Amino acid sequence: MDVINTYVEFRLSNFTIYAKMIMGKYFDQNIFNLYLDRYKMVRYYNQEITRKSTLEATLNASLEEIYLKNNSDVSKFIFELFKMFYYLDGVKKFRGNKNLKSFVLELDVIRREKLGFIDDEFVSSFMRVVLDNEKRSSRYFNRFSSNDFSLQCKKIRGEDIYLVNLLNNIEIPSLYSKYAIDKVLNESRVSVDILFVLYYLISICFLKDIVKGNFKKKYLLDFSVKIFSSLEKRQKFLKIFDDDITKENFIFKIDPIAFLSYEEEICSLIHEGYSFGLIINSDDQYNMIKNKNLDYFSYLFLDKKLEGLISDSDLYILI
Repeated sequence: MDVINTYVEFRLSNFTIYAKMIMGKYFDQNIFNLYLDRYKMVRYYNQEITRKSTLEATLNASLEEIYLKNNSDVSKFIFELFKMFYYLDGVKKFRGNKNLKSFVLELDVIRREKLGFIDDEFVSSFMRVVLDNEKRSSRYFNRFSSNDFSLQCKKIRGEDIYLVNLLNNIEIPSLYSKYAIDKVLNESRVSVDILFVLYYLISICFLKDIVKGNFKKKYLLDFSVKIFSSLEKRQKFLKIFDDDITKENFIFKIDPIAFLSYEEEICSLIHEGYSFGLIINSDDQYNMIKNKNLDYFSYLFLDKKLEGLISDSDLYILI
């Protein structure tokens, strides 16, 4: 399951519902989709060449490009409607005396004055749909909450990269030794399942960043070559990260031993757009790859204790 894509499609389907309720017989799906597709790519996938000072300004400029290519009355109405939808999608916040009720009352006035619709039930019906969708949105986020696991995100100095660790809060009977517990959690088939827990939790964390309009953070995540042990595991991995924004902002850690053992598989993922960071933790690991082509990797990371021992340490980010 792609956590981000699923959420985005839900939010955008709401826009279609709202527009149809507002516009009635004047709704034009083809024109609406032009705005919706552009909104999606800018709002949720950060795909816009011309960046403005705020997300709102960037969206305005980008959607205006659609209007300038199709300046019909229906297109103009949809353009203005999308700017009002900012309030329903977290791009703009209600301030002062403005709230959902006053916002919907304003929509009702627009329907009456510009479209000629008089419907005494519109305000209550529209508010009911919006509030129901917001509840569904909250339930979606809560669906990924866990009492057994949590995330620890530590910023790497000088970088917008966060080293992510999965913290285990599972109560395990004391009769099991720490060695036995670590072996199960890190070496068995369970370890890959736990890794998928990390991936779901960080996906929802990053989704919260996106909702706030923050695309700068990148997350450095554990990776296991055990994912290549079965087609089922590989496909599950691919489904979780089935969009360009996560491929760009999630960096998967790989050490030289794992990379050299599974070079073809790792390079295949890299060619599909996934970002990998090579982690060097010892002199031996450095010697393994010092003559290799490292252009495959989005980032190179070096254990701080090796900084003075490796001649090209300035190429690496210290962790």
